[in-house]
Amino acid sequence: MPSLIIPLSDIISDPDNPIDFARLSPDEALFELLQVYDFLGANFAVAVDEGAVTLTLPEPHPFAQAEADRQMKRAQRAAEKGNYAAAINAFEEALRTLPAHSVARRDLAMACMEASDAGAARAEVIRVLRLNPEDAWAWLLLGNIALRFGDDRKRALSYFQRAYRLAPDDLYILNSYGALCGKEGDLAEAESLFQRALAIDPTFPNSRHGLALVYHRQERLRDADAQLRTLFTHPRSGDVRTDPVYAQARDLYLVIQRDLARADHDLLMDRLRADADDLGRATGYPIRWQEEAQVGLVAAKTELAWVHGRSENAYRVRTSPG
Repeated sequence: MPSLIIPLSDIISDPDNPIDFARLSPDEALFELLQVYDFLGANFAVAVDEGAVTLTLPEPHPFAQAEADRQMKRAQRAAEKGNYAAAINAFEEALRTLPAHSVARRDLAMACMEASDAGAARAEVIRVLRLNPEDAWAWLLLGNIALRFGDDRKRALSYFQRAYRLAPDDLYILNSYGALCGKEGDLAEAESLFQRALAIDPTFPNSRHGLALVYHRQERLRDADAQLRTLFTHPRSGDVRTDPVYAQARDLYLVIQRDLARADHDLLMDRLRADADDLGRATGYPIRWQEEAQVGLVAAKTELAWVHGRSENAYRVRTSPG
C-alpha cells in the first residue's frame, strides 16, 4: 500500500491560520489530521510517530489506475484548449481513484482558477500543500488566486516569496513575482526577475511583455519597443492561456509607438527651433514661428523671407505628431 510521510511541523492545515500540532495531545492531533486529510477518502489510514505523519492509501486496481491516467491526459488536453469544465470533470474523475496525486490536484486547481471558481481553486491548492508542503507551484497558485480574486497583494507577495525560495529558477514563479514587484513599484527588482526568466527561456512571452512594461514605466521607450518586437518575432504559443499576454502586448506596442512619435516630434521641434535661431542670426531676418494643426504632408515647412518677398523667415510647424 502506498504511503506518504510528512513531518508533523510541516503539515499545512491552512496557510494563513495553521494548526500547531505540537501543542495537541496525540488524540487531538489524530482527530485534526483526519479532518485535514478527509479528501483522501474513507480508506486511508493516519499514524503519528516521532514527529511525523504517515498517510497510507490502498493500492488502486491496475484497470482503475490506467483509467485514471487516461482521464488526466484528457483533462490536460482540455485545459490547453480552454475547455475548463471538461478539464475539471476529468481531473475530478482521476482523483477519485488517485486522491493523493498532487500534480493532478494542482492542475485541477489551475483549471478551477481559469474557470473563475476561486473557492474551489484555493481549496484544491491547500490540499496539494497538505500532500507536499514544498510544492513551489502550489504556493505560486495561492498567490495568483489572492491577486485575481481580491487583489490581496500583501498575501500574494508572501506566497510568491515562499515559491521563489523553493524554486528560484522557475519561469512562472519568476514572472509572477516580477509582475507583482512591478505593480508595487519595485521596478528594479521586477526588471531583475524578468531578465532572469528570459535568460532561462528567451521565448517566454509573459516575461518579455513584463519587461517591456517595466521599461515603459521607466520611460525607456526604445528598450520597451525592442522587447515587444522580439516577442512578436518568436513563434506564438499554442496554449490559449497565453492569448491575453499577446493581446496586452499588442495594446502596449501601440501605446509605445504613440509615445515614441511624441518624443521624436518634441526632439525634432527643439532642433528646428535651434536651426531657426541660427538662420535668423545668419540672415538678419526675424523669425515668425507659426504652429498649425496641419502643414500639408510634412511636419514642418520653412518659408524664406527673400523667396516669398517677406520681411521675415516663417517656420510653419505641426503642433503634434498626429
